[in-house]
Amino acid sequence: MRISTQLLYQRGVKEIEIPQIKLSYTQEQLATGELIKTHAHDHFASNRIVAWDEEEKLLGQSSRNADAAKTRLQLEETANTPAINSLQRLRELALQTANGTNSPDDRVAISEEAFQIMEGLLQVSNTVDANGEYLFSGDRTTTRAFVHDGAGTFTY
Repeated sequence: MRISTQLLYQRGVKEIEIPQIKLSYTQEQLATGELIKTHAHDHFASNRIVAWDEEEKLLGQSSRNADAAKTRLQLEETANTPAINSLQRLRELALQTANGTNSPDDRVAISEEAFQIMEGLLQVSNTVDANGEYLFSGDRTTTRAFVHDGAGTFTY
C-alpha cells in the first residue's frame, strides 16, 4: 500500500491543528473563567451542571415554600393568642355564673360579654393573611372557616 504525499501532508496538518485547538480552548477557558462553554466540550460535566441547576431551582422553591409556611404559622400563632385569652375569660365567666349568687342583671351582663367574646372568636377563626386567604379554612383558603347564622348555629 502506498502512502501518498498528500496523505502525509494532511496527517501533519491534523497533528498540528489538534494541539492548537486544545490550546485555543484552554486560553478561552482562562479568559472567560468558564470551564465548559458548550455541551460538546464535556458531556459528563455539562450533564452534571444541568442536574445541579435543576437541584438549585428545586432547593430555591423549597426554601420559598418553607419561608411561606413559617410566615403562615407565625400568623396563626399570633391569631391564636387572643383566642386563648378569650377562652380563658369565658372560663372565668362560666365559673362566676356557676355559684348562683348573681342577680338577673349580672347574668344579662355576663351573657352579653360572652356573646361579644363569641363574636371575637368568630373573627379570629376567620382571620386572613396578606394574600386574602383564610388561615383556618384548611385547603379551602378562599372560603370562610366558620359561619354563624345568628341563631346559635356555627358551620365549618
